[in-house]
Amino acid sequence: MSDKGVIIKEVCNVLNVALNNAVKKKEELDSAGWWTEQVMTRLCRWGLKKKWWVGAKGMDKQEKMKKYAKKHGGEIGGEWLYDFTCLEYNDDGWLTGIPLVAECEWGSVTHINGDFEKLLLARADVRIMIFNGNHYREGENSIPSDGLRDFRKYIKECEHTRPGDTYLFAARLHESEDRDGESVSVAHRFDYQIFVA
Repeated sequence: MSDKGVIIKEVCNVLNVALNNAVKKKEELDSAGWWTEQVMTRLCRWGLKKKWWVGAKGMDKQEKMKKYAKKHGGEIGGEWLYDFTCLEYNDDGWLTGIPLVAECEWGSVTHINGDFEKLLLARADVRIMIFNGNHYREGENSIPSDGLRDFRKYIKECEHTRPGDTYLFAARLHESEDRDGESVSVAHRFDYQIFVA
């Protein structure tokens, strides 16, 4: 079993670096595809440095990522059950651990909730939901001040939840302002919440 606290801290650092670099470069901060690629690339590099098998959508087809995996002694594959997966194997090739699985969704509340439900199935040390938190900031789906009430409720209501199941919620939040009749995102940040069943 992996050290959950270390995984959570390191993943938060990886996501913060991705966000800070994007803001500095003034990249397409509102593009879901661009964001997913940035997050997956950085998470893959992190997992490969730990010498884990890493799987993420499209990363196994990137030559740079294959070279990075070879250099760091990890292995890379495509999307495997989840948007991002890290697996540990013993010398005989048997699966021995699942340090983390992650879902990454920038779409609507319905899409975010659907991806979150996949995490309820996982038997990983840490389950991570990376999502557009702005979808929960208004109206009936707003996140109350005490955090992600609905996700916590889903976890508690799922009869397969076990004591110690650990979740990290990484909500990307951003404020928008009107510039020349167009809404532009500004003031980007991640809001992190940890939930242990």
